[in-house]
Amino acid sequence: MSTKALNDLFINKNFCHEIIENYNRENRSVLTVEEFFIEPIKEVIGFLCDYYTLTIKCTEKLKGENIQMLKFFIKSLPAVNKNDERIKIFGKEKALYRYLLPYLLNYSKEIWLPRLYLCDDQLLVLEDLRESGFADCHNYLNLTDVGIFNILRSVAIMHSSSIVYEYYVGISIGKAFTNCLQEITLSSSVPWLSTGVKAIVELAKIHPKYKTNLECCKDRTLVGITEQELLQSYKEFQLFGLVYRFLALTILNVPRGIVNDHYKNVERSKQLMEYMHKNKEFRLLIFESLEDIVDFIIKTIE
Repeated sequence: MSTKALNDLFINKNFCHEIIENYNRENRSVLTVEEFFIEPIKEVIGFLCDYYTLTIKCTEKLKGENIQMLKFFIKSLPAVNKNDERIKIFGKEKALYRYLLPYLLNYSKEIWLPRLYLCDDQLLVLEDLRESGFADCHNYLNLTDVGIFNILRSVAIMHSSSIVYEYYVGISIGKAFTNCLQEITLSSSVPWLSTGVKAIVELAKIHPKYKTNLECCKDRTLVGITEQELLQSYKEFQLFGLVYRFLALTILNVPRGIVNDHYKNVERSKQLMEYMHKNKEFRLLIFESLEDIVDFIIKTIE
């Protein structure tokens, strides 16, 4: 999609003025908007939204020749049916960014969350933390000790900030934000999850380690467990993390070109198998993740 088409899609100059007004308020600056550019983010970084980089060319009111290029991160909800579960998920995230998370930042000295500069029904415009020196995690499978420590440290800061917030404001976050905090990305009604679980079942059928056993089962599968039982059991045991890892691999470790709406929410088994056939490293990775799931289930049943 061209930059012009993206501009016409959801961002106009009025939006940019609002973003910069919020930026000025936050940073005590006096910038004005000159131009803006939007580019899609090519790498896969999630399943819910479309992701873009917004660059706004600004000048200082008092120093007309002083030009600044500010970059922001955009999460845009794609056009979906009104009953699509992604609308609920995006609504939850939007509410948290608008009504809770920015206030927690007031109780922490360090950055652990991007600041919000615009919130609309279809998009969030956030601070691009890469511009502040925070690096992307390019290897999701082999995090360094430093990477793991930084993640845990950020989570710890978030939790400590929430405790201080509750103390000073005099509310319980769990009670006041019950609807926003409900984890709905893991519901079996979310297509992203259900299609991923179906992919587990289909790929288990071709895994050399389980193929013989699975050929004997007609109405059942990953060892004598149905798809519905798999959905139920992963919620209750360690299986949750193993299944979620597999789902993430099917989104984050495949070529960006195949991760379209149909792949994410309708059917991904066929394309997964095709890519596994082409990429030996990915095939071994998927089979390894699949073994973790099936072996855990076998151990649990025994």
